Amino acid sequence: MSDFPEIGRLAVIGDARTTAVIGPDGAVELLCLPRLDGQIVLGRLLDRNAGVFELRPLEAASADLRYARNSNVTVTRWQSQTGVALVMDGLIGGPGGEAASSTLVRQIRCLSGRMRFGHRLVPRFQDGLTPPDAVQPVERGHRVDGHGLTLAFGADHTVWEDGAFCGEHELRAGEEAVLTFGVGAEPITAQDARLFLETTLRAWRAWAASLHCEGRWAEAILRSALALRLLIRDTSGAIAAAGTLGLPEHPGGQRNYDYRYCWLRDASFVVDALASVGARESARRFLDWLGRALHSSSPRLQPFYRLDGDRRAQERESALSGYQDSAPVRIGNRAYRQLQLGSAGDMLQSCALLLRHQIELPGPLRRGIPTAVDHLVDVWQEPDHGIWEVQPPRQHTWSKMSAWIAFTRAAELREQGLIEGDARAWSEAAKQVRDRIERDHFSSAQNTYVAAAGEDGLDAAVLLGVFMGYEPSSPDRWHGTLAAIDRELSVGPYVYRTSQLRDQEMTFLPCAFWRAHALVRLERLDEARSLLDQLIGAVGSLGLFSEEAGPDGSAWGNIPQALTHAALINACLTYEERAAAG
Repeated sequence: MSDFPEIGRLAVIGDARTTAVIGPDGAVELLCLPRLDGQIVLGRLLDRNAGVFELRPLEAASADLRYARNSNVTVTRWQSQTGVALVMDGLIGGPGGEAASSTLVRQIRCLSGRMRFGHRLVPRFQDGLTPPDAVQPVERGHRVDGHGLTLAFGADHTVWEDGAFCGEHELRAGEEAVLTFGVGAEPITAQDARLFLETTLRAWRAWAASLHCEGRWAEAILRSALALRLLIRDTSGAIAAAGTLGLPEHPGGQRNYDYRYCWLRDASFVVDALASVGARESARRFLDWLGRALHSSSPRLQPFYRLDGDRRAQERESALSGYQDSAPVRIGNRAYRQLQLGSAGDMLQSCALLLRHQIELPGPLRRGIPTAVDHLVDVWQEPDHGIWEVQPPRQHTWSKMSAWIAFTRAAELREQGLIEGDARAWSEAAKQVRDRIERDHFSSAQNTYVAAAGEDGLDAAVLLGVFMGYEPSSPDRWHGTLAAIDRELSVGPYVYRTSQLRDQEMTFLPCAFWRAHALVRLERLDEARSLLDQLIGAVGSLGLFSEEAGPDGSAWGNIPQALTHAALINACLTYEERAAAG
């Protein structure tokens, strides 16, 4: 039996710079520093020989891992025959950026009886397997240097031996101990660590209290919003696609990708979801980042950019053995070079939706949009890699629908006087795209839009067209497409991405929520409500959704997946709006 923790039982904490993954046994399984796309200093989730930070009772004890109420701080409740204790874990930044650099704080508090805890920290560098170059004692702990990065570990009663810090803490009721690990030459004081942890907890709760998450699935919406906030980098406004890397889409498979970057597709859905629950500042900051990113690669839109706006993310295979031996674990992502025509549609749809939330488009973005749309006029007829980055390039149906959305929204923005450009040319291009889609991308025999022109397979991404406003020649085409996807790509409440990828991966969770969203738009509210109940009811007690799910509901892929949580929020809120309207 594998000793890897189940992905669905993992918690993720963060400080708007990076994230840390906490396992059900209290071990920190993954941590990248000094930022999310930095070095893997703890990576046991991807290789049982990589770095880890263990902290648990030395006697037999049961553990219950939860989030502290309305926060991204976790609490593990340990109970043994001798006592009860809590371990609170937080990255002391929170949405307000309270600390100067990323530091993990682990606070043990004995509630009753007595308990003896042991800690074991194995720091590593680069891809998570390289030992430190040097370890030296400093005030309040140790300094750890490696590969151009300096880390500090703060703990009492600890020794460095055989490549690990080890120590014990014996606590009685009312007593506590604090351990810290993060960027810096010296550990922060225990007093500052407690203060920062309390401040971070208050900051998360204040942010959560500023949102309006109501209705049948209010708790799931709030947890999804908190998960999305983990993925926003405060220094730039960029939104990471996931909080982890390298977790497989299928056990033993090779599709183990690095998603610690800002995909325009994913981020566009995220900012709409966050703006819809009241997190307007996050949306504004993303638009500022988007304007800068668009300028950097003008006139071409890349599928994604690094969180600091850099255009390159060279992909390589690491030496990590992979989660449940799913190798290779890829660092970087070569898809940044791909032509994905849907990026422009994602961007324009996001801009249109945010304007409805009274969020203005910044000047650099308004100036960059016309150039990007004019470029799309020149290239929309080319085959592309599509939303799923498949090989070889083809005439993807959703890419064409997204191009139609880009041209149509751009023309609307021009008519409103919000951007410059040739609205007539864009409207003409939209007409040409739609004519092509209705002629070449719909199968009358199957009564469905197909994945690509000239093919018989299906692609669940075309469901995006239902609620993003693509206008078919007949509404019946949407009903036929949904029926075909139900027959060929659905298993219970879950949906595979495409006919082509079905045998290579598990079901794709965003597609399941897109299906629910499409049902709402097609006025099939009872079906949508039942589907959302099933999907949300199947997630674990931590409320985090990964990228994919097995037919049995088991979690696969990177976590938390921005696209999944955004799709949940958008589908639930649209349902509540339609249901209230009667």
